[in-house]
Amino acid sequence: MTGSAMELEAGGVRYRVRRAGAGDRDSILSFLSGLDRETLYYRFMAVVRDFRDYVDRILQPGNVVVIAEAGGQGIVGMAEAVKVKDGIAEVGIVVHPDHRGRGLAKALGTMLRREGLREGLTRFIAYILPDNYLALVLARKFGFRVVENYGDAILVALDLGEEAPKPGPG
Repeated sequence: MTGSAMELEAGGVRYRVRRAGAGDRDSILSFLSGLDRETLYYRFMAVVRDFRDYVDRILQPGNVVVIAEAGGQGIVGMAEAVKVKDGIAEVGIVVHPDHRGRGLAKALGTMLRREGLREGLTRFIAYILPDNYLALVLARKFGFRVVENYGDAILVALDLGEEAPKPGPG
């Protein structure tokens, strides 16, 4: 099931945000493999080098993957909601450092929520490193609430039945 694409322009670049499918596998692998160590660490809480199993898992039916493409540059951001049990999905968003601060995380999160609702998801959860301030601020803007602070990770959750807050710029 694919929803409509969202387009935006920022920093002189035109972006297209859309739901990904199995045909995007190689492009997603290339995007993830091209991220720097710090970005990988903050997104995956580890530095991962082989993404094949991960990408195959997130592209399974029932999960939602949304990608942001920049004209001529391929994928520059992605968000995924991976089902962990009925109605609940663990989410993550990552934007290439060269494309941050342009509203892509907001656009990816907005489309991820919409597509998640279409898939019958009712709750998003995420684990965030305590020093990942950008992710914590973004989660708060989207209405996530802290469920548990484990010290080395913070669990946040968003019930999708609640009306989505209107995130501010960025």
